[in-house]
Amino acid sequence: MGKRNRRLQEPGEGPEQSTAASFEGHRENGRDHLGGQAAGSGQRRTAGSLPSTLLAMCSVAIALASLGVSVRGCLNSQQALELSSRDFSGARSLVYKGTLNESNDELRFAPADQSLQLQKAEIYVPPQLEADSRLLAPPDFSMALTVLRYELETVLDKRFPKRPGFAQVVDKASVPLIVDSMYLAKGEPLREKSMYELMYIAVISDQPYKRPTVTFKGISFLQRLPIGQEPSELLKSLWDQAPPS
Repeated sequence: MGKRNRRLQEPGEGPEQSTAASFEGHRENGRDHLGGQAAGSGQRRTAGSLPSTLLAMCSVAIALASLGVSVRGCLNSQQALELSSRDFSGARSLVYKGTLNESNDELRFAPADQSLQLQKAEIYVPPQLEADSRLLAPPDFSMALTVLRYELETVLDKRFPKRPGFAQVVDKASVPLIVDSMYLAKGEPLREKSMYELMYIAVISDQPYKRPTVTFKGISFLQRLPIGQEPSELLKSLWDQAPPS
């Protein structure tokens, strides 16, 4: 006969205790099983949330890129508008070129831009040289320089005493002018006030009774002025601050 091994019941151990131990074992196994399922479910939820996060980040990046493109487009549009406005104003602005006659006693004014049509202009010089303004009128729009030359020679004769044996040369000298102009730009009447300089060279002789000689060289544009600017006061101040030297 085969021999059977049989677990002997420990003293004090009853059927109820054995059943309770079995129940506890099943409950612990159930907890482990549920815990494993919960952990697995948490891992699936974490893994599933990654694509949503990446999608949100991509959306933010695209929005920022779109904003940058929009801002750049606005800046480019603003720059284009400023350039267009500058070109429009430049095409309507008047700048003169001056032409001297052979005897150097008359200066003719003409717009550098031939599309602009000069109507008339008034020229102001420092009141220390000439008290009254000059009118530029058709057809030649010219300014006589005889009186201005005489006044300049007088000023230079007083400013530079004779030096026996030496002739003094004043170069890089100029007289400020203000020109108040009426003209047409593409059929539209406009008014503009600008400052120029009339450049000249002077020679002061050492001979006692010989007056200085003045040779005019031409005009140069300096700046535009407000229409309300009073010409004589400004020119007087400029001439006092920078006399011939």
